[in-house]
Amino acid sequence: MKKFLLYSIYILAVSAFFIYLLFPSDAVKKYIAFKINEANPDYSITIDRIKPDFPPGLKFYGVNLSHKDNPAIIAEWIKIAPRLLTLFRPKMAFSFKGRLYEGMTEGEAVITKSDAEKSVVTEVTINANLSALEMKDMHGIQDPSKYKLSGMLDGKITYSRKISDETVDIKLTASGCDIKILSPISPEMGFLASVFSVDSLPFKSIDADLEIKNNKKIQIKEFVIKGNQISGNISGTVDLKTPRDRSVLNLAGAIRPYPSFLASLGKAATLLFKKPPGENGFPFKIGGTFKRPRPQLSFK
Repeated sequence: MKKFLLYSIYILAVSAFFIYLLFPSDAVKKYIAFKINEANPDYSITIDRIKPDFPPGLKFYGVNLSHKDNPAIIAEWIKIAPRLLTLFRPKMAFSFKGRLYEGMTEGEAVITKSDAEKSVVTEVTINANLSALEMKDMHGIQDPSKYKLSGMLDGKITYSRKISDETVDIKLTASGCDIKILSPISPEMGFLASVFSVDSLPFKSIDADLEIKNNKKIQIKEFVIKGNQISGNISGTVDLKTPRDRSVLNLAGAIRPYPSFLASLGKAATLLFKKPPGENGFPFKIGGTFKRPRPQLSFK
């Protein structure tokens, strides 16, 4: 019995070794790339290699997800493991964990299939927690021709799709932020162009609470910035159009400049601010489109 047990352990160990060594990484990579492109042709993915991992799951190394050839997510590695007790049920759950942008993400995905047709997915829910991500490495939020954003990012993203209804809830907190201005902001933005005419703007924190509905509308529930030079808030909606520069803005907020910032504006400060701020600062509205914003300011 003892010899049989040792022999069984040996067989299992050798089998596990060869499964790991001979895992068809290239075939799995091609399948994943095909499925992502099939789901949305605007997205593509490259993966350096895939290996089975323990406890049971797959570990993806060098993951690069792009949107129209622009990097969207770059991860050092991501591990995906099924909840074994859900594998043969209509509602399957998977946990994931990954390292990206010098920080970590982890969460769970739940896929629900139709009772009538097992191959039909009726609902998908993904919850992801973000921890200590470096914003300076995120190509998707940078614009090298206009600005460079740095700081630490934490938060939670929830994705939900049911039939044709798709929602993304985003709650983020950025700390130790700095915006380096690389080119002048459009003069059509009036005072806001003056605000961003300085070389660099540091912020203590930025808190954002957004909802994206069916990739057609962004509702900004809350966007609050706190800094040593200026603070402010903004909320409202953005109706997304194609191309994106035609997206319609319906935003309102307030901005509060501090003495150090007013000093950096010099004589322009006395021309811009001809009345004291309200309780929350100087109110403003922004209409128009991304390409042609129409700010309405109440600073004078």
